[in-house]
Amino acid sequence: MRRGKPGPQAPGPALALRLEPWKRLTGLLRDRRGATAVLFGVTSVVVIGMVGLGTEGGSWYVTRRDAQNAADTAAYAGAVRLSLAQNALSQTLVAAQAQARATAIDTATRNGFTTGTTDTVTPTSPPATGPNSGNITAVQVVVQRTRPRLISSLFLTGSQLVAARGVAAIRSNGAACMLAIPGLGANTVTGQLRAGGNTTIRADDCVLASNSTRTDAVSVTGSASVTAETIVSSGGCIGCVPSGTTLDRPATTGAIPSTNPLAHLNTKVLPSSFSCYTTPVYSPTGGTSSVNISKTLTRSDSVVIPPPPAAVGAGAQPALCGLKMTGGTVTLTPGTYYIVDDDLTISGGTIECRMATSPPTAGGLPCSGGAGVTIVFTGNNPAKIGGPRFTGNPTVRLNAPTSARAADPDYAGVLFFRDPRATSPTVKITGSGTTVLTGAMYFPNSEVEYRGTPDATGCSILIGGTISMSGNSGVRVDGCEGLGYLNVVPNAQIVRLVE
Repeated sequence: MRRGKPGPQAPGPALALRLEPWKRLTGLLRDRRGATAVLFGVTSVVVIGMVGLGTEGGSWYVTRRDAQNAADTAAYAGAVRLSLAQNALSQTLVAAQAQARATAIDTATRNGFTTGTTDTVTPTSPPATGPNSGNITAVQVVVQRTRPRLISSLFLTGSQLVAARGVAAIRSNGAACMLAIPGLGANTVTGQLRAGGNTTIRADDCVLASNSTRTDAVSVTGSASVTAETIVSSGGCIGCVPSGTTLDRPATTGAIPSTNPLAHLNTKVLPSSFSCYTTPVYSPTGGTSSVNISKTLTRSDSVVIPPPPAAVGAGAQPALCGLKMTGGTVTLTPGTYYIVDDDLTISGGTIECRMATSPPTAGGLPCSGGAGVTIVFTGNNPAKIGGPRFTGNPTVRLNAPTSARAADPDYAGVLFFRDPRATSPTVKITGSGTTVLTGAMYFPNSEVEYRGTPDATGCSILIGGTISMSGNSGVRVDGCEGLGYLNVVPNAQIVRLVE
C-alpha cells in the first residue's frame, strides 16, 4: 500500500514559542484601528496653521485697505489746502505746500494713522517719484504701519510692513472769463457774482466763477438768462438750475477756489508821489498847444497821449490827473498810464490804442503785434482812487500788451488795474457794441457793475471783488491764446486722485 505525501506538521512547542513575537508584530502592522486619529492629528496642525496664516493675511489686507484710504484722503485734503492757501489766501507756493503737508498729516491722524512707534505718515509736495514727480499742484502721502508676526513667524523673521501711497493733484475745471473774489485783508467785499433783472449773459466758451463761500455766492434771479460753459462756485448757487441758465456742464458748488493769475498785483509796490504831466492837443482847425489833460474833452478835441515816462530817482511819477470825455478823439500810444485820484470817464467820443508816430499825430495805425496799453488807477487818497466809467455810447477800442511787449512784465495782459486800497464808489463799465476791451480787467476789493459786449474774436476777462451783471453782457476767452493773453486767464479747479 502506497503512502501519500505527508501534510504540514504542527510546530512543536519550542518553535511556537520562537514565532510568537513575530506574530504579534505582524498583527500590529496589519491592525488599522486608530489610523484616522493619527492622520487627523497630523493634518490638523497643517489646517490650523493655514487658518492662522489666512487670518493673519486678512488682518494685513484690512490694514492695507485702511492705510490706502488714509493715504488717499490725506493727499486729497492736502491738495485742497494747497489750492485754498494759494488762491483764496494768496500764500506763496512754499507756504502753501507747508500748509498742505500739515493738513495731510492731520487728516491721516483723524483716520487712525499717526507717526509714532508703529505708524509713519510722510507727505510731500511736490512728489519726488512717480508720474507726478515735480508737479507743484500735487500732494503725495505715504502711510506705513508695522505689524508683528503671529503664525507667519514660524516661517519668516522680522515684522510685517504694510504701506500705501496716495497722490492727489489740482486739475483745471475750465477757463474762467469772469471771476469774483472776496475782499483782501479787512476788506468786506463779498466776492459774489450776480445776474438779475432782464440781464442776458453770454459766456459760451468759458466758466463764470466765484471764490466766495456764501450760500448765494452766485445768483441768477428775476428774468436773467445766462449761457456759459458752466458755473463754478466755492459756495452755493441760486438759480443755477436749467430754468435760468444754459450750461454745457452742470454747475459746481462747494468747489476749491479758482486761480487768480493777477494775485501778484495785490502786493505790487505802486508809485507814491505823482505829478500831472502835459500832452500835445491837436485841434481840427490846426495848431498845437500843451495842456494838463485833466480837462474835459469835447467834440472839438483830438488828443494824442504818449505814456508818461518813468520817474527819475526820487522824483514824482508823471501821471494823468483824470480824463473825462464827452466827445472828441483820444489816442493812447502803447505803454503804462497812471490815473491819479480820479476816473477815466467816457460818455462820448472815441478812445483808441494806436501805434506811436513821430511826430505824434492823431492818425496812427491800431495797436498790433502785441503792443497795447495798461491803465493803472491809483493815488494817495484811497477814497479818491478812481476807475473806468464808461456810459452812454462811446467808441472804445483798447487792448493790453502781451508778455513780449509789456514795459512792466507784471502788467502783461492787463488792460485795467485798480489799486486794492481804493474805497471809492463802484466801478461802472457799461459799454455797447462799439466798446472792445481786450485783455484782463482787474479790480480787487471793488464792486463792479458790468455791461459790455465783447469782440466776437477777442479776449475779455473780468476779475473783481463783487460783480453785478446787467443788460446784454458778454465775456469770452476763446481768443486769448491766439492773442497772447493766456497768462491772465483764471482757471476753475478740481482736485482729483491721480495715483
